[in-house]
Amino acid sequence: MTAADRAGVLFFLPHVLGHDARVIPQHLRDPVLTAVAVAQQILIALSGARAYTLPELKAVFDEGYVLYVF
Repeated sequence: MTAADRAGVLFFLPHVLGHDARVIPQHLRDPVLTAVAVAQQILIALSGARAYTLPELKAVFDEGYVLYVF
């Protein structure tokens, strides 16, 4: 897969899973949906398609990174 394909998958995944993500075990639903949402935010911020303020960038990258580390 190309990088563009991988990025596209991150934006299609919530539609495939649905807002309840019932195909995923219940104890993993919220963490998976949160991880997908944070990854989407990071990709949007990296694309440069939207202007972000410094506090917004800190929230996206600093707080988002913490979710992936732990």
